[in-house]
Parts: sequence; C-alpha cells; structure tokens
Amino acid sequence: MDTMQYNFEKGIGTFDAPPIVAVKFLTTEGWGYNIASHAVCISGKRADLEYFRIADSYITWVIEDANMFYTRTANAIYNAMSTRGIGYIY
Repeated sequence: MDTMQYNFEKGIGTFDAPPIVAVKFLTTEGWGYNIASHAVCISGKRADLEYFRIADSYITWVIEDANMFYTRTANAIYNAMSTRGIGYIY
C-alpha cells in the first residue's frame, strides 16, 4: 500500500482526523475547475483505498450545482498534491 493511502486510511479510519492536503487542480487532469493553490479535506475512503472522498467547499462557488463531496482516485489526488508541491497540511 502506498504511504499516502496508508496515511489517509489511518487519519480517517483510525484517528477520526481526516487529512487536509494542499493541491493544484487542472481541468485537463479531470478536476472540476482550475486553481493553482487550494486545500481540501480527504473525508472518506473506499475499502480498497483506491478511491477517496474529497470535501471541497470551494467547488460550489465555481460550479453552481456541484456537490461539495466527490470521489477521486488515489492517483489523481497524489498528482494534484505533487503538482502543488506542499503535500499534507494537517
């Protein structure tokens, strides 16, 4: 299991402390909007740790009918974190 996935799983499942991560979103990489610097909460996980739920309060400001909770692959989250270059905030 990847370290990031393990950390997310422990934060959510063991410690009840969902991680907050710094990301850069690009629509060309499948995100709903472009933003160079943003923080989101990893608020849920699938049992196989390949998908995680993101809590993103800003999305409702840029996409009117969007849900602030959505699911992305671990790989997509890792890439968004890597592109931003900061990683975990909490």
